[in-house]
Amino acid sequence: MNARRWFFLFGIIAIGVVVGARALAFISQQDQIAVTIVINVTPAPLPYNASQSAIASAARPEIVGTAKQVGIVEHVHFRKVGSSAHFDSPNVNIGSTLVAQNQKAVRIEAEVSPNPMGTLLYSDQTLVTLNATGGTTTVFTCPYHVTVHTTKTYWQLKHGLSNDFSGSLFPGGDLANNTYVTAPNPTATPFTVYSDNGGQWATLATSGGTVTYCVDLTLTIPAAVPGGAYSSNAIYTIYY
Repeated sequence: MNARRWFFLFGIIAIGVVVGARALAFISQQDQIAVTIVINVTPAPLPYNASQSAIASAARPEIVGTAKQVGIVEHVHFRKVGSSAHFDSPNVNIGSTLVAQNQKAVRIEAEVSPNPMGTLLYSDQTLVTLNATGGTTTVFTCPYHVTVHTTKTYWQLKHGLSNDFSGSLFPGGDLANNTYVTAPNPTATPFTVYSDNGGQWATLATSGGTVTYCVDLTLTIPAAVPGGAYSSNAIYTIYY
């Protein structure tokens, strides 16, 4: 191999090293935020059974007579003596004295240092509560926004749920997102669950500059999910 070929090969290797180094710098994590999503599940309504209702009514005992409500009223007298207030009760030997208190504001001084990473990625909500019934699908229009705030001309935004809501009974994929800037996408996409995806987030968007996303949520709750509160975290991570 002559010198010209060696020089050409060396040039290709050098270019590959530079491109590879830039690529590695490109995917470096810069900031990460979490939006806690709490789902309050109302159990699916039980089907109405007319025959069982009739049997239950027949078995209920009949109450004969008239019920009267008897009220017990204790006479309590309030009197003011000087600067103290007293409660007098003829039946209960309890005395109480209320004394006015003069409270003053306490001055607190603190030194706050700005977080240089804090403006890269943020949401207008840190906690979102969704109420839905088992066996139904509900759409929540833009309960929160996510904003990338940077002058970088190229970045990647990744997202996903940190964990399922309740194992296989209520998987995180039952919550789908429709994340957009101006107009909703044709369909919502189920959230990727980090713990189920080999420790990987899903790529949400590739863009540059400052962008704000509206996040619509579509929640499908299986009818077998018991009533209660379930939670997970929607994680957003910016790379460049």
